[in-house]
Amino acid sequence: MPTPPLLRRVRFEIRPWGDGPDPARELLPHVDGVSLVELVSAFERAAGYDVPGAYAGLVLDHVNVGDLVVMWSGFVQPHRPERDYGDFGPFVFGRSQYGAAVREVAAETRAS
Repeated sequence: MPTPPLLRRVRFEIRPWGDGPDPARELLPHVDGVSLVELVSAFERAAGYDVPGAYAGLVLDHVNVGDLVVMWSGFVQPHRPERDYGDFGPFVFGRSQYGAAVREVAAETRAS
């Protein structure tokens, strides 16, 4: 019997992006309390890639929403196509916890 995937916890942070009185906002995912920026940077350092300081351009290629889990997999970097992100992830979340995180950030967005 295959080992079930490790379930992670996700949360989303809304933060200002840019300068000015009304800057744009970005949605920054955190996995198990670590921002996606930090996770990507650690992966890139371990792979010997230069680290640009953010996950600029990293694209989540596949989201699988099942009855019990949500899985992110297949990350790609279109601005650096020679890089292989095949070992980054997958990240698997419990469906109910994921849904709660989405509802929480949606409520925060409506309130601001």
